[in-house]
Amino acid sequence: MSGEGNGRRVVALVRVSAAVGSRDPRRVRQELSRASRQAPLYQVEEAVLQSHLFVGFPGALEALAIWRELLSGDPVEQLPPVGPGRGEGRGEDPVGPEGWVRRGEETCRQVYGSVTDELRRNIRALHPDMEAWMIRDGYGKVLGRPGLELRDRELCVAAILAALDAPVQLRSHLRGALRTGADPEGVDRCLEEVMDVLGGELAPGHEERVRSTWAHVRDRFEDHEGTTGRSHVR
Repeated sequence: MSGEGNGRRVVALVRVSAAVGSRDPRRVRQELSRASRQAPLYQVEEAVLQSHLFVGFPGALEALAIWRELLSGDPVEQLPPVGPGRGEGRGEDPVGPEGWVRRGEETCRQVYGSVTDELRRNIRALHPDMEAWMIRDGYGKVLGRPGLELRDRELCVAAILAALDAPVQLRSHLRGALRTGADPEGVDRCLEEVMDVLGGELAPGHEERVRSTWAHVRDRFEDHEGTTGRSHVR
């Protein structure tokens, strides 16, 4: 998160994601209002749209309803089209449905690196349709689409998972954030922002699980970087 302006932008998106993960409308409204002043509107919208992968359609629709209400006085033209079939624009998806599988495979490998094949085997063993949906829809249609850098998407995903107290998935996406260009200090800051959004209303052990999950990921990452350098961290 280099640069003060860029740092504020990413923090705003992370805080929105944590609020959506909390499923607290008051928090969602507060963080969306803040983000509308600190990040491009289309990026805020992308952060909310991708949340349906983790909080389901009900949670994402609730957040989008609040977002639309906050934007009631703003022209729709401020939100460049992103999805296929929505016309020309800065965020237009260049591949469309026919390219989602290919893009999903590429995006998944960026996030999971050398363990991608093992991950896909494990998910396929649970159910082959789930593995297909993960690649085509999760990583191809949503997380791989234009409008937001993959690094920023992964930080937002980690924020949602931290709010949801889902340590297994959180561990994977914290690694994904590092693999796609986040630096450890930036992740530290993002997780502190998540805890600030959630406040003191956490179940016993929730914050400890988040912090211990990150400590484990960071220690392994720094051990690895000690022998290989920081070539994949921008």
